[in-house]
Amino acid sequence: MYKSGRKFLTWTFVLVLLIFFARYVFVSFFVKVGVENASRVYFDDYVDAVALVIRDEVLIKSDSDFARVVVDDKKKLAKNQTLYLSYSSEDDLDNDFNLSSKKVYDDLEINNIDNLNFNINEKIKSITHQKKYDSYLEDLIVNREKMIKNIDYKKKSEGIVKRPDFKEIKSEYNGIFSCFVDGFEDELSTNMDFKSLNFNNYRNSKNVENNVIGKIVTNNKCVFLCDKKIQGNGYFCAKFGTSNDEVRCKLIDSYDDVSVFEAEVDDSLVNSRLENIKIKIKSVEGIKIKKTAIHSVGGEKGVFIRDKKVVKFKEVSIKYESKDYVICEDDESNSDSIRVNDEIIVSGNNLYDGKILMY
Repeated sequence: MYKSGRKFLTWTFVLVLLIFFARYVFVSFFVKVGVENASRVYFDDYVDAVALVIRDEVLIKSDSDFARVVVDDKKKLAKNQTLYLSYSSEDDLDNDFNLSSKKVYDDLEINNIDNLNFNINEKIKSITHQKKYDSYLEDLIVNREKMIKNIDYKKKSEGIVKRPDFKEIKSEYNGIFSCFVDGFEDELSTNMDFKSLNFNNYRNSKNVENNVIGKIVTNNKCVFLCDKKIQGNGYFCAKFGTSNDEVRCKLIDSYDDVSVFEAEVDDSLVNSRLENIKIKIKSVEGIKIKKTAIHSVGGEKGVFIRDKKVVKFKEVSIKYESKDYVICEDDESNSDSIRVNDEIIVSGNNLYDGKILMY
């Protein structure tokens, strides 16, 4: 009885071993591996930061409580160009605004234009019906354009209603006009000592005088302080706000947790004193590989590739690593290096260099 039980246990053990061996053989030779073709990618790595924007700005103050700016926000402004109109009362301002926004036409000229429009429409119908071009239509259109241009709207409106008295104030500077003011224009400049600045002092706007109507940015030079310390030297690229436009900027100083950049920035990219920006710290080119495909063999990192029906191990040199993938060196001169279009094995079991795939 004892021998029979021992014999049973022995055969049970052998059977288990056979099952495990059969499973190993099946998995090794018949379970397919997942592969992906290696591809070259170009990747830009950005650091998110907050920038304190400093430019050379001049506050514009009206000489009256009743002023109307005649320059659009964020538009170029030339020296001696009309900047705003100054009135003696609110009624004068409103009346002149309403008057200047109207266009008064002479009845006779309007009738003539209406007649021309009628003739043009009739000629177009005739051409469509006859299916041939008539040069007379071109003459009608040219005459209409000339007549429209010859109407002096401003002169006619002044002839009907006299405009209120006002003063025309001209700009003393070339630059970009901006309606945005925060009260820091007079204390910040591109030539100041930046190490004395504290970001927290500029998170909220200051009170500005009631007669301030805007400011003029006198040049495109911009200095911005970032709340991240960027290592390196020379030039970087930055994106302001939600724009995808890159601005080339020069790193001029770095201290504590602050970096100071200098650049020429288009005013359309800057909306406030503190801006969210992205700074490109590196550009990477190489082979993109899923992290699940990276293995360590003999202390060296690499990937298994499928070369026809043979598994081969290739070492990789990682240039960039994220949560889900890595970017590896692409050395075309080295035949043992990972190459574009290599079939990288991203899933599979019992992989080793030289293994034969039976499918």
